[in-house]
Amino acid sequence: MITMSNLEEFAQAVGRDVKSLNQKPEPRLTLTGNTLGIVGGNRVTLPIQQNTYTTLSGAGTPDGKVVANPGDTYINKSVSLGDYYYYKERNPGKNTGWKVLYGSMGVNINLLTGSRIRFARENYFVSASITDLTVSLDSLKNGQARDFYQDGENVVIRFVPVKQFDARESVIPQGFRPSGNFLVPAYSKSGDSIGLFKFEQTYGIVKLILNDINKDSITSEMLKGINSGLIVYPTQEAWPTKLP
Repeated sequence: MITMSNLEEFAQAVGRDVKSLNQKPEPRLTLTGNTLGIVGGNRVTLPIQQNTYTTLSGAGTPDGKVVANPGDTYINKSVSLGDYYYYKERNPGKNTGWKVLYGSMGVNINLLTGSRIRFARENYFVSASITDLTVSLDSLKNGQARDFYQDGENVVIRFVPVKQFDARESVIPQGFRPSGNFLVPAYSKSGDSIGLFKFEQTYGIVKLILNDINKDSITSEMLKGINSGLIVYPTQEAWPTKLP
């Protein structure tokens, strides 16, 4: 015979089972490598993101020789022009569209009037060094009038390289030319301000502008030991493929 106490015990047992069923734990995720799984359940393999960029290497410039895709890089193992590291910028599946990502090189330009100007390029910035520059007054007077002339209250000296590599008056080689024209201070050997150096983008011209002076008043002593202020400027030109 079923007593009341037996019914109560049975009801309590059923209640415990129902409560247990209603309290199932929430699914727990695990990630092992690229496999995502549910504890006690299914698993799925996730795709691995591939780095599609490739680093190549070779001797000399890759432009016109090495086929690659944008984002690929190239190490030059035979550097002659400071072009160490290239980046593929455009033209997928072709051998053109390479750009120097890291490079370093310099060049000295000797001037007809004496002394020299040094240009050094580091990636896409150029520094120019004008130190202890001596300009031959005799060379100016015996040269062309367009290289030594009066301009209002100032005198302009336009430098010309010993070795012509572009236009006659080109002093800044291609690959080193600025994105626009600019001026920097010029100082005498005693440190006094005497005028300005002007750098011009077109043809890479460099001029010395002597302020508040007459052409006939210039002496050889005034043109000795001339220095510039700090000269650093950006360039957008492609990396040079040859030097003058």
